[in-house]
Amino acid sequence: PNFLGDFYPLTPYSKTEDVWMAWQYDRPEVGEGVVQVFRRAESNVETGKYTLRELEQRGRYRVTNLDLPEANLVYTGEQLMREGLAVSLKSKPGAAVMTYRRVK
Repeated sequence: PNFLGDFYPLTPYSKTEDVWMAWQYDRPEVGEGVVQVFRRAESNVETGKYTLRELEQRGRYRVTNLDLPEANLVYTGEQLMREGLAVSLKSKPGAAVMTYRRVK
């Protein structure tokens, strides 16, 4: 259902093989969404940081990497929108999918 939410590109669109691509789908009415990040085959960078959009600044969000569901962390909306969400991918090409949900 998160793929039906508001769409926000987190990187400029590019077809080059040495960049990362990332985007966010957000459902503000339920306080959750998903972030997809892709490392292209020629990228020499192992970590990217992506500032999310349209979260509640004072809200708290549990972020879960679907490849590492036991390693979920809680951030404030302000942290995710100002400092960004760090994503590391050792393999190239590689991909990560993270969900987030507002918590009380």
